[in-house]
Amino acid sequence: MKTLFEDFAVPYAKALKIIGSEYLSFPRDFFLVFISTLLLSLFSALVPLFLREAADLLSSSDAEAATVFTFVAAYACSWTFCNAMQWIKHIATSRVMVRCDTAFYRSLFDCLLSIPLHRQQSLSKGEVLSDFDRSMSSFGQINDTLFWTLTPMLFEFAFVFLVLWKATSIVFSTLFLIAMMALFCVALWVSQQTRDVYRKTFEATNQLSAFLVEKLDANHEISINLSKAKESRKLEPIINQHATAVFKANARTAILLGT
Repeated sequence: MKTLFEDFAVPYAKALKIIGSEYLSFPRDFFLVFISTLLLSLFSALVPLFLREAADLLSSSDAEAATVFTFVAAYACSWTFCNAMQWIKHIATSRVMVRCDTAFYRSLFDCLLSIPLHRQQSLSKGEVLSDFDRSMSSFGQINDTLFWTLTPMLFEFAFVFLVLWKATSIVFSTLFLIAMMALFCVALWVSQQTRDVYRKTFEATNQLSAFLVEKLDANHEISINLSKAKESRKLEPIINQHATAVFKANARTAILLGT
């Protein structure tokens, strides 16, 4: 639990402080998107409920036509509304994520400029660009995954639990909820097991980016010295290391999920 707090909660709190200083309307925008996703998850849970009621009424010989039409119309409207709201949710979350990205970029750029010149010259341009790219998008992706995807999903599961309790029994609905929580714990465990592998992927990506930036800066010298073939041979082990790291990360994740 302590590791989880140090690895996620502490860095997130620091990132939130950075975002708050650059993106002043973030709390308001975040809250509006969060409430919207919760409401959307509620409507999403109602869609199969309306479908079931409509199917039961259509198969019943003594059902009134007005009642059948009401539930069929409710299913059609809720399905249409949920699909339309998914796109609106995507637009809203993208707006907040992009503004978080730009706020991070400004903060990282100011931090880079504050580093003494002699230390800046020792930094690898490729690693700096890779770190900029990952750091810039990570905060928005965390919010999207944790607060705008997983939390509404848990809210939807709670609603489905109540529906199943009413439709079946407390035992079945409880087992369903336990199974969903177990799958969530498995996903969290998999993410912890693959941390080292993905760290190696990041390192390989940094090396590849550093090599490409270095050769772009030296492109004129490479052309003059006719050393394209030599530089191409230098790229071979670096790009192979990158491909191997990415493959191992994906393979290990697939094996863990498969088992």
